[in-house]
Amino acid sequence: MEKKYVIFKLNEDSFSIELTIAREIINVTSIKPVPSMPDFIAGVVHLRGFMLPLIDLKKIIGLPEGEYKKQKKKVIIVSCQKKIFGILIDEIEDIVSIDDEKLIATPALITSMEKNFFKGGFCLNENIILIIDLELILKQHIKHIPKELRIDNNL
Repeated sequence: MEKKYVIFKLNEDSFSIELTIAREIINVTSIKPVPSMPDFIAGVVHLRGFMLPLIDLKKIIGLPEGEYKKQKKKVIIVSCQKKIFGILIDEIEDIVSIDDEKLIATPALITSMEKNFFKGGFCLNENIILIIDLELILKQHIKHIPKELRIDNNL
């Protein structure tokens, strides 16, 4: 069976999520910090009358902060566990279709990042693209996000 994936950059590394949970990709120019939030919450942006919480995947999976604080920010709006969140990324690379037979297990060499946050990966143009398990990340971290910042799946 074939699935579609959105490939994006975090620093110089390429990652992906399943396209089925991605709702749209937006550019943001201003992120409003929210005091007393866990460090993986980058802040919120105003989107169609809602305050959309932004998750900084770099902090969750253990990557250095990198450059996106200095440039125009890109956000993938995702719908996961009946909630809407934005994930902060550096850039979108592609949307690809990958057959399940071509998926590989998460490489054993991953040590600096939390290995459990990946569903596996696939090879594309001689690069390994890891698939982020966003549902698992949100399940483990959502309890740290105040209810007033959680947007139900009606945006």
